[in-house]
Amino acid sequence: NAAKDLLKNPAATQKQVNDALNTLNEKRKALDKYKTDTTKLTASVEKHGKDAEGTNPAVEGTKDSDAYRNASDPHFLNADGKPDTDKNKKAAEAKKAYDKALVEAHDLLKKADPENKTPLDAQPTQQQINDALTKLDDARTEIEKYTTDTTALNTEAEKSQADTEGASATGKFEDSPEFKNATYKQGVKPDTDPDVKQAKSDLETYKKALKNARELLAKKDSATLSDRPTQKQIDDALDALKQAKQAITDGYK
Repeated sequence: NAAKDLLKNPAATQKQVNDALNTLNEKRKALDKYKTDTTKLTASVEKHGKDAEGTNPAVEGTKDSDAYRNASDPHFLNADGKPDTDKNKKAAEAKKAYDKALVEAHDLLKKADPENKTPLDAQPTQQQINDALTKLDDARTEIEKYTTDTTALNTEAEKSQADTEGASATGKFEDSPEFKNATYKQGVKPDTDPDVKQAKSDLETYKKALKNARELLAKKDSATLSDRPTQKQIDDALDALKQAKQAITDGYK
């Protein structure tokens, strides 16, 4: 205001004008400390990761986590092995909310980027940036509730003989009469005998199911997020292992 008043004063000296200009510039520079800080929001957005683009490799992040992939295609089951409709619905809603918060954060950061030359009155305020950060972080926390649960598969796999146990199978499925019967049957007749073929097939199916289960379990805490199994992969592996064991239990009493 003082500068404006001075401009209206025809009697103002050059020194007065120069002093007013210096004062105005100093005050304007002092406002720089109140510029919108987007550092934390940028860091949160980068946690999502990036897809490969041109020569730039992909960067892993939330998008690659088992939780995000589970929420993207929910297949959670309840204690009865039936689709958990409520949890699957909430997972899908959590993913939708997270994606929306991410898009909104990206839009604000674009407006705040000096290279985009956004009009001053359209640039985001610190309050808008802070609110977007809270919304995105909260949405990510909600997504993280849908990590893969491997408890049931691990319990089932532990009922079988581990590779590190050598020939010892005491108390394991391989120690059961049915498994021993199947093992015996595959070797007592010519390979062309239907019973021999069936026994070999059943044992091979079981071994493959067990191998797949253990490979998935070994990846559950992988440092490479995209290697971690989804809930559907774990549940399918559990179902395959149980069915393979049941075929031996029922067929070789």
